[in-house]
Amino acid sequence: MLWLAPLVGDVGAVAIELPLMLWVSWVCCGWCLRRFDVSAMRHRAPMGAMAFLVLMVMEATLALAGFGMTIADYASGFLGAAGALGLLGQIAFGLLPLVHPGRDSRRTL
Repeated sequence: MLWLAPLVGDVGAVAIELPLMLWVSWVCCGWCLRRFDVSAMRHRAPMGAMAFLVLMVMEATLALAGFGMTIADYASGFLGAAGALGLLGQIAFGLLPLVHPGRDSRRTL
């Protein structure tokens, strides 16, 4: 975002960044599912929820500590097109463990 937004705008930067970040997250999710042998859906849902929670807390912390924003500033960022698209990507990130094939993913990569 920091480098792309000045060139293509906020929405363009998110649209370029989002597929790359989700692909990297997909690969990492598959590794985690295999490494920690998480096959049952009842374990994958909390895994995704925790990943989403950690992502949101870290992003909010960066906004507050790194960019001097308030919580209200951070939250209002989701109201614009770029923020809404980013939030959809973050939600998709949290859902990855539920849709990733896990062990069978080695054949699809």
